[in-house]
Amino acid sequence: MNKRLAAIFGVLIAILLIGQRFGFVWAGGTGYAPEFGAISDRGVRYARGETVATDANERTALRIGTPGDIAALADMWLDQNTTVILESTNDNGVTVRLVRGRLYAVAHDPSDPLSVTTNFTRSETVGGALSVVNYDFRETVSIIPTRGSATVRIRGMDAFETEKPVDVHETQPVSVTDASFEPNAGAAADFYKWAIE
Repeated sequence: MNKRLAAIFGVLIAILLIGQRFGFVWAGGTGYAPEFGAISDRGVRYARGETVATDANERTALRIGTPGDIAALADMWLDQNTTVILESTNDNGVTVRLVRGRLYAVAHDPSDPLSVTTNFTRSETVGGALSVVNYDFRETVSIIPTRGSATVRIRGMDAFETEKPVDVHETQPVSVTDASFEPNAGAAADFYKWAIE
């Protein structure tokens, strides 16, 4: 009798763990959220987990969400020499990893975050817009909220919210400094004119 109860209990625990792993509500999860992927302005489709990269003579725009859906989750513009990985593209939030380069993103979902991660930093906005620049050779990330605010999480530090541009030096000694942002001046003026307007 005791062995039978132990076996039944073990099977129930295994079912709950599997159900929670796949997000089933009855197992304490949030429910299944299908991954939508992205489509570029050239019609190229990308699935979750894929890498999108531009070279020295190319920029691209991405629509993240169901292709053709007017209620896409986010729009994202990638500057030249930029590499991103689509980590999550579902209704629970969009997360991209910015390996190098510059992006500008607009979140359309008013309840779930659009997150951009780098080696040690996560910046996110809910229903806002931001630009993130990963100067991988300097180990510095610029986070530029352009509409609304951004929540910034740096490994080993408390999270903070900002409406102003900041530069984060990600390696020791980690530092956060105020930055300036003038979209109509500097080397990135053409990119921001294309992306923001």
